[in-house]
Amino acid sequence: MNALADQMNNIGSVNKLLNFIQTDMAEMRATLQALPEFVSEVDKVATHVKEIRSNTQSLKDAEYTQKLLAWLSPLEPQKRHQAVKAQRVENTGIWILLNQQFQSWLKGDLQMHSGGASEQVLACYGEPGVGKTFIA
Repeated sequence: MNALADQMNNIGSVNKLLNFIQTDMAEMRATLQALPEFVSEVDKVATHVKEIRSNTQSLKDAEYTQKLLAWLSPLEPQKRHQAVKAQRVENTGIWILLNQQFQSWLKGDLQMHSGGASEQVLACYGEPGVGKTFIA
């Protein structure tokens, strides 16, 4: 009878073990079923991280470019242009627009020089302070 009790005890232990395995397998199935959604979410996060890194690098590049431009040209040409434009008097430089040589240049009636060079470049030169900036 002892042997029968031992076997019954063993059967009970095996049943408990089977129940545990079934429960554990059910949990594993649930985990495996949720895995693709989890991987998808991780991919989305990774994509956002890459975008943030790219945007951060773009901002750093833009900041570097601005610093480089400021170093190369501390004169701030945009501000200078606005200041000159604000001081400009109406009809300043109208005489050059009416000039025959300027009209020919504007229309493309270019003179050819020896060697095939043409008068495609319009140069405006003069002493400092005569108004070149204001007619430009």
